[in-house]
Amino acid sequence: MKDTKGFIIIGLSIIIGSLIISLTIFNKNYSAKDLSAKEHCYKKNYTDELQDAKKHNKQIQDDDKYTDEKMEARAAVDAIYKCKLN
Repeated sequence: MKDTKGFIIIGLSIIIGSLIISLTIFNKNYSAKDLSAKEHCYKKNYTDELQDAKKHNKQIQDDDKYTDEKMEARAAVDAIYKCKLN
């Protein structure tokens, strides 16, 4: 019984691993065109939002200014919502 238990565990792990790999490959090939359009949308909107945030940040007082990380985070969130990636 001990010998077959090890083989069963190894066999199941191989099957699960192959399923994960095949599903990942299928999803990448199936939605490649859609993903590139969404990536383009995200990059374009992220760049625009970040530039707008930096312009706005220059116009406000030092006490109210955002950090670079905060501006990048807000630009990323806005780009995600505009491109409907969520």
